[in-house]
Amino acid sequence: MGAVRHLKGQVALERGPIVYCAEGVDNCGHALNLIVKDNAALVAEPRPTLLGGVTVLSGFGFAVDGQGPERPIKVTAVPY
Repeated sequence: MGAVRHLKGQVALERGPIVYCAEGVDNCGHALNLIVKDNAALVAEPRPTLLGGVTVLSGFGFAVDGQGPERPIKVTAVPY
């Protein structure tokens, strides 16, 4: 039960059976400070040159850095 408790307030990005993750390399060097709202409009984008050809999810979320208000940022998630 403790393992699930720390996930409260987090969301999973899924498209069909595929789970996606946000990684720093795709998001200006940061991923742990990103917020993607439940109702965010995400778009599936084919990337034929990435990892041998995958579909990524992209849309807008927010970055939080503790030094001011959330700022809008483009978020990219890759297949996990």
